Amino acid sequence: MKFRAMLASLILLTCQLAVSQPTTWVWAEGMGGKSNYDGNVDLARDASGNIYVTGDFVGTKTFGPYSLLATGFNEVFVAKFDPSGVCLWAVKAGANFSSTFAGGITVSGNKLFIVGSFANTITCGGISQTSTGGQDVYVAQLELATGACNWLVKAGGNYDDKGMGITAENGGGIFITGNYVSNATFGTTTLTTTSLVDANIFLSKFDTGGNCLWAVKAGGPTTDLGYAVEQLPGGSVFVTGYYQGTATFGTSTTITSINNYDCFLARYDGSGNLSWVQTGGGKGNDVGYGVSHDATGNIYVSGFIGDTANFGPINVYDNEYGSLIIAKYTNGGIPVWVKTAGGFIDDVAFDISTDAVGSSYITGYINGNANFSGTPVTGVVSHDAYAAKYDTNGGLKWVTRAGSTGFDRGKAIVADTQGFCYVAGEFANNVTFGTNTVSAPSGEWGVFVARLGGGTVSVNEVKDAPFSFYPNPANDKVILKFSNITDVVFTLDLLSVDGRMITSFQLSQNEAKNGYELNTTSLPNGNYLINVNTSKGNFSSPILIRHN
Repeated sequence: MKFRAMLASLILLTCQLAVSQPTTWVWAEGMGGKSNYDGNVDLARDASGNIYVTGDFVGTKTFGPYSLLATGFNEVFVAKFDPSGVCLWAVKAGANFSSTFAGGITVSGNKLFIVGSFANTITCGGISQTSTGGQDVYVAQLELATGACNWLVKAGGNYDDKGMGITAENGGGIFITGNYVSNATFGTTTLTTTSLVDANIFLSKFDTGGNCLWAVKAGGPTTDLGYAVEQLPGGSVFVTGYYQGTATFGTSTTITSINNYDCFLARYDGSGNLSWVQTGGGKGNDVGYGVSHDATGNIYVSGFIGDTANFGPINVYDNEYGSLIIAKYTNGGIPVWVKTAGGFIDDVAFDISTDAVGSSYITGYINGNANFSGTPVTGVVSHDAYAAKYDTNGGLKWVTRAGSTGFDRGKAIVADTQGFCYVAGEFANNVTFGTNTVSAPSGEWGVFVARLGGGTVSVNEVKDAPFSFYPNPANDKVILKFSNITDVVFTLDLLSVDGRMITSFQLSQNEAKNGYELNTTSLPNGNYLINVNTSKGNFSSPILIRHN
């Protein structure tokens, strides 16, 4: 970023507007050692741009200079990388003669949270839990700086229960989703199903001390699953996944699938009360795998459709054997647009991340050649990992792939404030990301994490930027000056670096004439993003809040 020193020692930051450039794999790291095929891999990013990866492994796993040894049948790793791809630490969770599986990972404040499943015993740091029956759900809090485990708790019952997705309020509670069979206890709440075989969806909230505050269920007499969960700054919580047959959400809202699995998107308030639920699908299996939001509260879902599918009034068509999807909904649950991509075999979008200006990034796999909104992508043989970026209107900005003759899949993606994105997933054999090649053990699968630049990441200085501000760093207030704004009314947003809305309001042209004073007294120290949305476009600039 470029800064200009002004008279009176006022620092005015020039605004930045993204411009299109070629995409480039900046770096890639392979985590040496064996991982399970089709295991969960997830990503999170902190305010400093560090990346956290979780996944499954067996045997020995290496992360740069760090090495982990799994003594159980299957264990979970968590590793921290700086923005340039250097591993800073790696820790594990698991136990002898036990199986532990990764679910999701998220950052809140200076803490890291993970969710997943385990059978028999799990140990994280020096803390252990024992499952009640088959698999139970675990939730753990780790330190960002060291990976040290602060607490580890469990939830579940006598059968197999899975923790799949996790999200966190900014410095507040943690929300998890997955499914359970028969009955499962979350704190003092026991959820039940009508079947000893099939599973229902759960959504549960924990506080930062690991105490379960509440848990609610959704589903019916067949197998249903919550894959991903997303929390908005206003308190709303969104869950996506799949259900089959008739499923009940909340106390009495029912939805019915067309044939097999259909995907759903449900909104809850911060206390677990259902606001609404939407369904999408057709005759094939349809799944929602990922969910994200933009700064104005719109919701985005990534997933898969197995046949022609309906999302409210929007009909979309698959490419023979299944296509990946990305869909946008309003905060009230109205479908805005749905896009498909893929080839003549199954193609999937496992995860989605949306940045502060409403651009969405997806990852997953393509099976052979594929087409993204008229842009052809040539696959190698089988599954290839890909990353694609769409604008807020569903227009494709770019798409790129990486893969070899083995099964290679992107499983998680996260965007940063610079327009870069990070991708993590699984791979076999040798895979090249730009000029970087990662290798898996012969005949086995490994885990990769890579950074993708270009696309709309490069920024040019905008000569007629509509605003400037001072001071930077700021203590208790920021003074904004506006110019070249012709709109009668325009929008000013303040966001955290992970795209969470701190405040948003509209200013009139008259109000902006004399500048605007933004009170930052109550904001924690850290990096933020000021965004001005006008008819000329979105203009964003970073700012550091540092209280004396």
